[in-house]
Amino acid sequence: MSVTYKDYEMQASSNFLPEKQKWDATVAIIKIRDKDGNAHHQNFNSLHLFDSEQVAISNAFVLGKEIIDGKRPEMTLSF
Repeated sequence: MSVTYKDYEMQASSNFLPEKQKWDATVAIIKIRDKDGNAHHQNFNSLHLFDSEQVAISNAFVLGKEIIDGKRPEMTLSF
């Protein structure tokens, strides 16, 4: 699943962790076009686990928006 936010595309994914019976969350943030016309991406993993895939995906998008908005100084974009 992907959404566009500001000048970025965010792609969220989740994996079931059977040993914990929880879902993790990952968001890929893609710069749609930089000044040279190239695309760049960077992946971020949530530090939390979730009870359902839907909640994990929703939280991945929230995390992506916070990173793009600079609200997560420990997780910054390198492009």
